Amino acid sequence: MSAQPESDATPHPLIGTSIGKYKISRLIGMGGMGAVFEALHTTLNQRVAIKVLHAKLTADKESVQRFMNEAHTTSLVHHVGLVKVHDYGQLDDGAAYMMMEYLEGESLRARLAKVNKLLVPDALRVTRQIAAALAAAHEKGVVHRDLKPENVLLVPDPETPSGERAKVLDFGIAKVMEPEGGEVLKTTTGAILGTPTYMSPEQCRGIGKTSDKSDVYSLGCMLYQMLSGTPPFVGSGSGDLIAQHIMEQPKPLREVVPGIAPEIDTLVHQMLEKKPEVRPSMRQVLASLEQLGLHSTASGTGAVVIVQPPPSVLEKPEEIVIKKSSPLPVILGVAGVLAMAAAGLIVMNRPQQTQQQQQQPTQPTQPTGPATTPPTTPPAPAQVTLAVNSEPSGAEVLSSPELRPLGTTPWKSERPAGQGKLEVVVRLKGYYEQKLIFDGAHDDTRPVKLAVMPPPPGQPGPVDPNKKNPPIKKPWFKPFSKPATPPPGHKKADDDLDVPVVR
Repeated sequence: MSAQPESDATPHPLIGTSIGKYKISRLIGMGGMGAVFEALHTTLNQRVAIKVLHAKLTADKESVQRFMNEAHTTSLVHHVGLVKVHDYGQLDDGAAYMMMEYLEGESLRARLAKVNKLLVPDALRVTRQIAAALAAAHEKGVVHRDLKPENVLLVPDPETPSGERAKVLDFGIAKVMEPEGGEVLKTTTGAILGTPTYMSPEQCRGIGKTSDKSDVYSLGCMLYQMLSGTPPFVGSGSGDLIAQHIMEQPKPLREVVPGIAPEIDTLVHQMLEKKPEVRPSMRQVLASLEQLGLHSTASGTGAVVIVQPPPSVLEKPEEIVIKKSSPLPVILGVAGVLAMAAAGLIVMNRPQQTQQQQQQPTQPTQPTGPATTPPTTPPAPAQVTLAVNSEPSGAEVLSSPELRPLGTTPWKSERPAGQGKLEVVVRLKGYYEQKLIFDGAHDDTRPVKLAVMPPPPGQPGPVDPNKKNPPIKKPWFKPFSKPATPPPGHKKADDDLDVPVVR
């Protein structure tokens, strides 16, 4: 809620009243759906925020019941990125209320109003925290449906590396009812932005088929704005924005933010697909964001040196990451790995020598006891299916980091469930390559929309193999034959002048 509280001259009638052992002390804000108050526990000195629906919305019993059901569902979702719901119910006059944890911080809307856009690492961090909270809610069957910067609060959190955490507010309220007019926000250029700025195409159509993919689209609009400084669509009114969400494609992010990593550009436009079934799930978005967080483009730090120990040293090789802050850690890290490799070779040579000694020919002996039953073979572990579908198809799928060919898209592979992570690179000439990480614990199908790489000057771009070339039309006229060369010394007559002649 972004409206300012009422003045002290006209206090809200709920101020000074109590809900249980919580006494309402002041009005925090008011919006189109209700008001938010601060309340204090009379004995525990604990502060909470209480949201109360407007009386005009409380008059509809069906709406109140739907709100109560939604409040109950929201209270079942527990995640550090979601505002906690402590209690809900109805006041004496029938008004529905929801009691939540009290948070102090800065809304994402206010942050963007001050800085216009975020640094790439900060934008990815905030989006990753929002995606984690929404993925947990989607798995409980709860969809936000009104995700926008006003509903994200950046609160201090010393437990995080950045010192702050994104909290998703007003969760589930928009699923019950939409505000009548929507909140209006003006930019420095005078363009009007509001609730439709972040609405998915299916929400703009009003067809009632919104799903968790609607939240993915809204988060894609927010990430586009955090990186570029402006939402993907800007209009002079709600009608213009709704038409753009339904009909138009956003301007490529790489043109608005020169030098943006192709993986980020691809992810944003996958989230902004018009058809919900083509967009990734929120869990897939989170996996992509976590993958981007491992690269320097997402962390904002210097170069990272990754040293891979020989396979003979470790049964499951792990990456040793050394930040390039000074040459001494790199030298020590490489020396340590070489020492481990040498020790591994020595240890491995000893069993080989013992095995050779045991393999010396000995006098065969007759078995004296009954034949022993060989141990039973353990059952094979459960299989998982990993798949990659690219647009356009026919892209190479290579294992990373050795770049061993695995096949072409559409690509599918079955492997044991406990075999661990699988990193692959999707590559097609004329397009930016993408790197995917499968956790290998469950079936996973990744849709990949490859971004076209701009061709070098003077060279044509990539050719779509599915596009048919138009037939070559023959000219309707017959070309003239080359005139005969006159002999030396021949003088042109008047009829030999070079003038076009129609025959």
